[in-house]
Amino acid sequence: RLVISFNDFPSLMTANATM
Repeated sequence: RLVISFNDFPSLMTANATM
C-alpha cells in the first residue's frame, strides 16, 4: 500500500522482497 507507518516497516521489507 502507499501509506506507510513506522509500524509498517516489517511489511515494507516483505513487500520489497516480493517485488
